[in-house]
Amino acid sequence: MDFDGGWLAVRQQLKRVRGKFVFAPSKRGKLRDVPLPSVVGAALREHLERFPAVKVTLPWLKPDGPTVTKELLFTGQAGRAVRSSHFGDHLWKPALAAAGFIPEPAKGERYQAARVPRTQ
Repeated sequence: MDFDGGWLAVRQQLKRVRGKFVFAPSKRGKLRDVPLPSVVGAALREHLERFPAVKVTLPWLKPDGPTVTKELLFTGQAGRAVRSSHFGDHLWKPALAAAGFIPEPAKGERYQAARVPRTQ
């Protein structure tokens, strides 16, 4: 991350293969430098001050691949990768419901799908 220059380098991803987390090349194998707006950079810098990146060792590319160690910027309470389904069901969708974007589910029901509205 280049906080001062406003860029974020994407070099690899964390993905699930057959239910296991692995590190893999970035999507379609493309290395990307994406803009990092100053407000996002400031929030990310603050997050990293409060919650430093965590070194995690996982297989490369497939569950039985050679292990590599990378730093994760966002982890769960146990210092492990966050499953997107857990994030969606326990953090994102409750926040959307609290903001009135989706309805609160009935007791024992799940939240409805949270689709992003398309703009014209």
